[in-house]
Amino acid sequence: MLKDINRYKHLIEAYQYHYNHFHFWMVFFIAILSGLFIAYYSKDLAGYPNQRFMILVVGYIVSVLFHFSSKGFCFRTANFADMIHDLEKQSIIKNNRIYSILYKDRVEKSKKNSSFLPLERTHFSVHRMICFLSFVFTYGWGMLILKFISHSILNLFFKKSLFDLLCLTEADPFQYLLGKTIEIILYIVTITIINFCFYLLAKKWMVMNIEDHDLI
Repeated sequence: MLKDINRYKHLIEAYQYHYNHFHFWMVFFIAILSGLFIAYYSKDLAGYPNQRFMILVVGYIVSVLFHFSSKGFCFRTANFADMIHDLEKQSIIKNNRIYSILYKDRVEKSKKNSSFLPLERTHFSVHRMICFLSFVFTYGWGMLILKFISHSILNLFFKKSLFDLLCLTEADPFQYLLGKTIEIILYIVTITIINFCFYLLAKKWMVMNIEDHDLI
């Protein structure tokens, strides 16, 4: 029984360390992305397209790593919560449990509140919001890269813009909106494919890493 109590204490300490550690790296990722974004739109690099393109590539890679680290944090947090809740079901810890009561109480109260009202509390996960935000970052940086590449290719080989190739005119509001919609859809589809390839590579590396360390 004493062993279970010590395990419970160490598990909570590990969970809190993991929680604080992630927030440190979250600020680190956001600071890097913010600096790269400011550098990309800096007037000092206006005449240096190669340097600006490298900033876009680095920004996209950092945003992908940020998203993967956020997904990993959500996964490990769920595992910590499951282990803590399992220990809190035991009789010796049941009377002194903290997390399972707090979690249940917050969920039950959030069901009674309206998520739409600005001053009402509800059970939203900050970790999942950060994970979604990092996912949006990958699309933002990816679309900037594709826009940079597409404009360079069109100017180099066709000497035309995308609107000219689609036989659209920017003066017509409808045609301008149609052209921009087609452009954004092409960017989103391309970035989705690239992100999926990164995910497959990361998943393959993770499986190989687990097998090398005999964790399965």
